[in-house]
Amino acid sequence: MIFGGKGSELGEFGDNWRQPLHFTSVETLGYGLWQEQGGPCGLLATIQAYLMKHLLHEMKPPCDLNDATNVKQHRRTALAAALAEILWVAGGRKSCVVCLYVPEDADQLRGQNIRTSVYRPDNFTELLTMWRFNSHESVREFLGHNMHMLEHAAHAGAVSFFYSVVLSKGVELIAQEMDNTECTLVGKFGYCTMEAINLMLVGQAKSNVFDGDKDLSEGTDIMILGGVNQKSDIGLLTLFEVYGSLEVGSNLKSPTLPIWIICSESHFSLLFSAAGYPNEYRPFDLMYYDELARQEGPIRLSVDPTAGQVKEIESDPPLELVLATKWASCSVDWNGAEKIL
Repeated sequence: MIFGGKGSELGEFGDNWRQPLHFTSVETLGYGLWQEQGGPCGLLATIQAYLMKHLLHEMKPPCDLNDATNVKQHRRTALAAALAEILWVAGGRKSCVVCLYVPEDADQLRGQNIRTSVYRPDNFTELLTMWRFNSHESVREFLGHNMHMLEHAAHAGAVSFFYSVVLSKGVELIAQEMDNTECTLVGKFGYCTMEAINLMLVGQAKSNVFDGDKDLSEGTDIMILGGVNQKSDIGLLTLFEVYGSLEVGSNLKSPTLPIWIICSESHFSLLFSAAGYPNEYRPFDLMYYDELARQEGPIRLSVDPTAGQVKEIESDPPLELVLATKWASCSVDWNGAEKIL
């Protein structure tokens, strides 16, 4: 389900994925998760999106991102709430699963699994302990009490949480929602596929990002391509739409909250507004955060959707091209920050 293949072709999560869920040490970016190596950007960007949802839209009053002390005071609680919501949505808002690597439990399980033609022990997956929850509040409370485990390097919080999402939904249901049996949740080079992103965003492992399902069946040949069936709280914009490779529907392009996951060159990062939903008829500011870019401070983009500026694929930064899929012909001022290519 995750990697595809059989026997010796089976993949596994490498060191690039086995990182904890922890925050950057940059004082002015205290709300930002830290990515150690390439690979789990899709997972971390999605968690980051939900984290910003809770800091900016669930907290009353909203967290002041310019107040480092305030951010540090609330970020761990917001992270627990973000993780709980992703799992609860994946579980159909009925139940969910949390997987954790618990050393005491792992010692009892170690050595009980042997290699077979369909399973290769990796000394981590088979040693996880699962808890199932039947209420949103109970999983949120559990994660709040056990956040230290996800934050500790030895517990590989990113992988543990990915498994939690998969098991919250259920392998059988995920397989039913994908376009075909060849789809996986992790693709080449360890990147999350769109099925994985959609699973975390809307609770369905759909293979596409257009609105609703598309029936391309002809006669007895049944072909239904799965899209996003409801408006998401968190949106998505992608460079692949610039190239005409796919179409992002309004359910993701115009989410209920001004938070967008950005997919550019197979990397996922985040764009959000800290000042309410942008007005498409006047300039506005958006904050950009890339968990892998080693940012030294906040990046504020001033966007003018009325600028009438024609974008050039050959010369404009990819992020500006992505923004133009939502705000056509917009201009972008990086306010002194180095343009990310």
